[in-house]
Amino acid sequence: MTKPNYNIQLKKGLNELPFGARPEEVNKHFGEPSEIEVLEKEMEDEPDTELWYYDEESFSLFFEGEPDLVLTSIEINNQETLLFGKKIFDLNEDQIIELMQSNGYSEMYTEDEEWGEKLLSFEDALIDFYFEDGKLVTVNWSVDLLE
Repeated sequence: MTKPNYNIQLKKGLNELPFGARPEEVNKHFGEPSEIEVLEKEMEDEPDTELWYYDEESFSLFFEGEPDLVLTSIEINNQETLLFGKKIFDLNEDQIIELMQSNGYSEMYTEDEEWGEKLLSFEDALIDFYFEDGKLVTVNWSVDLLE
């Protein structure tokens, strides 16, 4: 059985699921998560944060907020994921840069992470690509709900 395609919607969400969705809306789209992790606050004034893992689908959802949690960020490593109609995990770093630039996103930087992955970040699109040994391993995108 093939996994369904997931479409990254920059600053909007995943497929038809919008950023800002409440947990009950997410349940309607994707069902119960494999696991829910409540993240510890580092400072008292930080909002509550929950991380929902969907292991079989190969993505995780981040919820933040007080008093109501809302979807603010998504991390995916599902190999069938699409961005601008292209299977993003089939592309190398240069092809991803070209894809992003051809779609109007150019504010980028790279950084080598302590744990060994290379980060390619497009700040104007609020998306991060993580590479290991030159291969894309994870994509994380979000929204600024304060805009």
